[in-house]
Amino acid sequence: MAIHSKRAVLANIFGTLGYLSCLFQWLFVALLYLPLLLDNEQIKGFLLPEENTNSAPVIAAGPPSPILIGFAIAFTVFMLGLTIFLLLRAPIAIARTGKTATTKTAGAIVPLVVHHQLSPSKKRRLTIQLIKAIKLAVILLPFALTFISLIVETTLAFDVIMFGSSTLAIGSLLWFLAQYISARLLHVPLDKLV
Repeated sequence: MAIHSKRAVLANIFGTLGYLSCLFQWLFVALLYLPLLLDNEQIKGFLLPEENTNSAPVIAAGPPSPILIGFAIAFTVFMLGLTIFLLLRAPIAIARTGKTATTKTAGAIVPLVVHHQLSPSKKRRLTIQLIKAIKLAVILLPFALTFISLIVETTLAFDVIMFGSSTLAIGSLLWFLAQYISARLLHVPLDKLV
């Protein structure tokens, strides 16, 4: 069983990188259209606080005490350690979230696709196929959203937008493809993939 789980971990590393690449795709689309949203005065007023023109008087302070300097150094070291810990844990959290989202979505779609009772093995196969389709949709949707830049004026040229978006989409597709190819070669059941 340990060998099987090590094989699944190896295949799921590619899936985790695929989810991470999909996250970068969605961030690219968000960064592409976020300046357009911030140009709208109503949205800007809702998201950004109003500037306060009243300023408090500046009070001169003496040199910092050694206790304050020690506290600042300890706090900085703590924050660096916490940042490193979170950066190491982020891929695991992304993979778990991706697996949960695709599995629950596929589980909710199964009764909509099939209107009769399925055997557990057929339901499992259908769920696996739906998860593949959901992963493909998560890759293609942000790529398709970048075509809105043909209609809306953005800060980047359309060629640059398409290059960035297509590179990220191809990367996501290749990572998920590597996940399924490695699962096939390592004999990992597809329901064990993230």
